[in-house]
Amino acid sequence: MRQVPNSLTIILSETLVRSHSSLSPQDSESDAMAVLQRKPTGLLVSSFNTVTINPTPFVSFNIKLPSSTHSAILASGSFTASGINSAELAQKFLLPSGPKKSHVIKACTFTTEEEGPWLKSGQGGVWWMRCNWVQEKSVQVGDHAIMVGEVISAGKYDKTDERKSLFYLNGAYRECVTCDPGRTDKDPSTDEKENRGS
Repeated sequence: MRQVPNSLTIILSETLVRSHSSLSPQDSESDAMAVLQRKPTGLLVSSFNTVTINPTPFVSFNIKLPSSTHSAILASGSFTASGINSAELAQKFLLPSGPKKSHVIKACTFTTEEEGPWLKSGQGGVWWMRCNWVQEKSVQVGDHAIMVGEVISAGKYDKTDERKSLFYLNGAYRECVTCDPGRTDKDPSTDEKENRGS
């Protein structure tokens, strides 16, 4: 499988965590809710794929268990998938779970009141898909969970080169660059001559 190119996708979700603020026995339930904060979590996958397009778009990917991102998706019921073109960004999401990774993820993502989290503009995201997790179509196989999501919205990130995407092949990151459409009209024999002469 090392010789099979795999596209790389960042999966983001979020969980509610209690802040460090202390609560006294006199604090009300509303006060307790006030100290809950939304914490983004995420990971890099090479298994993201389209399941169906019509009539309803579904996507899938695999997560090795245990996983904090898996737990967050189960709790929130949603996630954001992002195609990327930055090896530096990919490496950040390969860090082991812990304070350092949490700090890195927080630095390159943002969360809206309605939806989130998302990659910040200019971080290396190319496209995004906001998805609802479909529990009845997801399954655990061995130590992995096959996650299925229904795409509810999709788009492109700002400030990115959408002609480039990142994939993994033979133990290394590779860039896939969209070719100039004009070259499709070029005589293939010309390329052969150029290659032989180089």
